[in-house]
Amino acid sequence: MKLIKSSLVLFVALATISCKKYDSKVPTIESLTVNNVANGDISVLTAGETVDVAYTVSDNEDLQSLSVTLLKGWEREPNKINVDKDLLTYKLSRGLNGSKDNGTFDITVPNFTQAGLYTLQVVVKDDENNSATNNYLIVVKNPNSPVQFSVTDIQPSGLGNTTEVRRSDVVSVSGTVTSNVGTLLKVTGAIVNRDALLTSIAVENFGGVSTFNLGNANPATTTLDFQIPITAFSGKFYLVLQAQDSENNTTVFINPISVAIF
Repeated sequence: MKLIKSSLVLFVALATISCKKYDSKVPTIESLTVNNVANGDISVLTAGETVDVAYTVSDNEDLQSLSVTLLKGWEREPNKINVDKDLLTYKLSRGLNGSKDNGTFDITVPNFTQAGLYTLQVVVKDDENNSATNNYLIVVKNPNSPVQFSVTDIQPSGLGNTTEVRRSDVVSVSGTVTSNVGTLLKVTGAIVNRDALLTSIAVENFGGVSTFNLGNANPATTTLDFQIPITAFSGKFYLVLQAQDSENNTTVFINPISVAIF
């Protein structure tokens, strides 16, 4: 009789375990704010400043960990992102408990950080190793860079203003680049938002990257024309320009773009 009871208890325990459903639902990154700028926008800072990040994450069962890496990236297609996998300036990892977590952390960007476009990558995992990833763009300026980019005009809306465009319009940028230590190599520009930099669908739907070699001219004057595709979607974007010299010094310029469909 005891043997029967023991077998019955074991059977019930095994049945309970076997009936437990596997958790296949990924965690949710409910919010991610960088320097008080909400998801989907681009934060601009100067080398030497601190990036303040606040997040809220949740899971249907139990969270496990959150990891953050600051990567350098310029190309917009996922398989072409120029990323230093070994860590650029910062990496953080912390354990999480429960089904929801709110937290903050700070990133101090070193004074020697090269000007350019960076990706703050946040990965959240749960106890079943399901993961959610959010990528956030940060433009870093460095006024001490030997390379300087003076943008003199943006059409159609003018320098410093939000450039309002429609499908098929051309954004024309004029400027002068100088370097104190090396030969100027190129000016690279893109019209991006957070997703347009990182997803292939946005590459198909919104513009390309233009690169103009500057040769041995120093200073060099150049004009970059960006045509808005007929397939562009409406929303807030940014024109980001980056100049580089032969010593790998860089400078960056950013200006807001608003795309309207009418």
